[in-house]
Amino acid sequence: MHFFTRPFYKALLRLPVALSDLESLDFEFHQSLQWIREHDVSMQGELELTFAVTEEVFGQVLERELKPGGRNVPVTEKNKKGKATMK
Repeated sequence: MHFFTRPFYKALLRLPVALSDLESLDFEFHQSLQWIREHDVSMQGELELTFAVTEEVFGQVLERELKPGGRNVPVTEKNKKGKATMK
């Protein structure tokens, strides 16, 4: 039997998805996001984080912006806790 994930159910019900909802899907990704949330990223210049992610879809590597123009927006202490909208 197959079940949908908690984030998927929440999306269907139009409920907000929390960072903790991602833990069961991808533990390492969740831990990385949790680290960013808990640490001062302005002191971590070598991270070069932006509001875009790279993912592989059917063997093709794609970049997905997490907000409009996200590939050109560096993650800072001031904006890291803002609302990012998924396309």
